[in-house]
Amino acid sequence: MAIKIGKSKISNSYRGLRFKIGRADIENGQPNDPCNCAAARALRRQFDAREVFVFRDVTYILKKDGNALRFHTSAPLRLETIVFDRNGEFYPGEYDLDPAPLTNEAKRRTNGNGHSSPSARRRTPKTRHTIPNVRPTASQRLPRV
Repeated sequence: MAIKIGKSKISNSYRGLRFKIGRADIENGQPNDPCNCAAARALRRQFDAREVFVFRDVTYILKKDGNALRFHTSAPLRLETIVFDRNGEFYPGEYDLDPAPLTNEAKRRTNGNGHSSPSARRRTPKTRHTIPNVRPTASQRLPRV
């Protein structure tokens, strides 16, 4: 399944990205809006992007040339977006976007001969903790094509 933003296919970024969030971005940002929060406004301004989606787990940057890049939202940025969503506070400064996360198949553990380990197959699925009053994750928001 390919994920698309509009007509642009999303490709993984293999390099991180550092950007600065200023007071104007924070004052004009909208909590609970992945497209118009303080981080999205700063990324759109600094990288001349057409559209930006800052989710808790991943960040998408759609450039004006039509290319879309996927980054992993770093832990400090994730924490600040959660605080921003809840009470509108955001600490200005420099933040990083990490390289894109690996796909599920690349993360799967094997026992050396190409098969997943029996203990990994027997594990019971964990219940996910949801964080109330914050933006959704990308898998909850973006449509799959």
